[in-house]
Amino acid sequence: MSPLLESSLTLQCMVITLGLVSAICGALMSRVQSDIKVSLAYASLTQVGIIVVEIGLGFRYLALIHIIGHASLRTMQLLRAPTLLRDYNELENALGARITQRQSGWTRILPAAVHRWAYRFGFDRGFMDIALDKFIVRPFLALFSVFDSLERQVTDLISNEASRESDDAPLHPEESQRVA
Repeated sequence: MSPLLESSLTLQCMVITLGLVSAICGALMSRVQSDIKVSLAYASLTQVGIIVVEIGLGFRYLALIHIIGHASLRTMQLLRAPTLLRDYNELENALGARITQRQSGWTRILPAAVHRWAYRFGFDRGFMDIALDKFIVRPFLALFSVFDSLERQVTDLISNEASRESDDAPLHPEESQRVA
């Protein structure tokens, strides 16, 4: 892909933009997750976004080194994650109090409304569920509804009657057998 990227400024800008958006979204989402492994997954998305930016800028060897370093670090973090909470609790017990959380620099700089929006954006995973529902699920359901209607019309035409025995069939017959 390098020759293609080097010959097209538009493609380079698109790759860099995609990488930046991925990195920013991953960073926002990783900071509000309650599960350490999900947080690590979004942190990995952030690093992959940065790697894509490096590729878009033409730093192929830097991106390769970044990939190797990132893989090593994340592997260690994923292996360490299950004992992290236990160690954290042991440290708090040894101190006899909760460990205070320090605020990041962004929290102090950003207005409260922007901070709340960023938290909500990250917590709702970039509103991806809403976008997927609106642009993927609903169009497919509408398309399948049209196909169902066409199938019913063809079936009615072939059989010369409106038979809907399949509508009365239980969706999960194995459940009704267990109950009985």
